[in-house]
Amino acid sequence: MELGPRDSARPGAVGHWEPDVDCLVLWCSPSALARSPEHRGGAPLLPLDWEDLGEQDRQRVQSHQPWEDRARSATAALLLRRAVATVTGRPPWLVELRRECDECGRPHGRPRLPGTGLHASITHSGMLVGVALTAAAPVGLDVEQVTSRPVLDLVRLVSGPGEVIADSEAFYRSWCRKESVVKATGEGLRVPLQEVLVPAPAGRPGLVRVRGAELDARTTDLRPGAGYRAAVTVLTAAPARVVQRELGAWPAH
Repeated sequence: MELGPRDSARPGAVGHWEPDVDCLVLWCSPSALARSPEHRGGAPLLPLDWEDLGEQDRQRVQSHQPWEDRARSATAALLLRRAVATVTGRPPWLVELRRECDECGRPHGRPRLPGTGLHASITHSGMLVGVALTAAAPVGLDVEQVTSRPVLDLVRLVSGPGEVIADSEAFYRSWCRKESVVKATGEGLRVPLQEVLVPAPAGRPGLVRVRGAELDARTTDLRPGAGYRAAVTVLTAAPARVVQRELGAWPAH
């Protein structure tokens, strides 16, 4: 199963979806930027709604050096906060968003939303940011920008036993599927992607294997826009409809 193109929505309006059975995927481009109070250079650094970020969000954003990385990080946090706000009724700045790593405690782990019953995942590549949100089960979202660089020499980093990756399209599809799985489990790229096996076709109920262990999962291929490939995995055997929304260049005022 592959979803695309996306529905469109106004910034801050994610449309109708059912958190208990749906997986909401939001996409946007962090192109509307403003200068941070600390900025002294010539390039924009941060999205406009700085006041909606939590303290941990701000520390995470400030830890990035290139302004593009700061923009992606801040926009992802804002996008997730706005989506959670539509479900919980809380203002975005009062949404508790935790990112502590299970191993080192630094704020670069999977997003957690205490007290909401929601599972979330964040991804970005190039100038595209994505967020997945659901109450159904743990979720992982991955997007990759398709480039002109040769990728077949990277197949050994992705291909598992019995898997054939014959071209760049298959490479990006396999990479996105597998990384979405390890983001859903919370292990991330600590797990070699060769040790993740995802059955085809994607989107149907089935077992994925992670380091030999079987997990119920639904993996869905996504096409978030020209030049990008993506996939989302929900760790459930139950139906989980994927609802995509595009918020365009956001935040916008």
